[in-house]
Amino acid sequence: MPVVAINDEASEIKREQRSERFRAVLKRHGIAEHGAQTAIAKEVGVSDATVAAWMRGSLPRDPEVLFRFCDCYDVDPYWWVGGQSRPRDSIDTEKLVRACKVVHEYCEANGLKVSQEQTALLFAKVYDDPANAQAYLEQMAPFFAG
Repeated sequence: MPVVAINDEASEIKREQRSERFRAVLKRHGIAEHGAQTAIAKEVGVSDATVAAWMRGSLPRDPEVLFRFCDCYDVDPYWWVGGQSRPRDSIDTEKLVRACKVVHEYCEANGLKVSQEQTALLFAKVYDDPANAQAYLEQMAPFFAG
């Protein structure tokens, strides 16, 4: 197989993964895919076509637009681009508070009995990967059913 074909295939896989991450952002914010282009375009200051391209896995060409979107929708640009959050030397307090809130609300709404240590582990996972928090909590819920 020629090198070009391998690179094209790898690029397409990365594009599909970015598309999935973008759709996860929509889901986390309760934004239906239908109509998302217009709503996000207005919020970020880009065209509907630009947002449609993001939904297909493209990235903003203008770094200011990338960061504006990430700020508006609480997205780690490293995660959007490559699938991994940016390593940090310290804790982001606001992000930690959001993670705690998500875990507490989920446990309360689902009647889960979770020890302090288990709660801390759930906080850590949700803190590290907030975009997939709901899926993670749903996956773990059977272990904590009250």
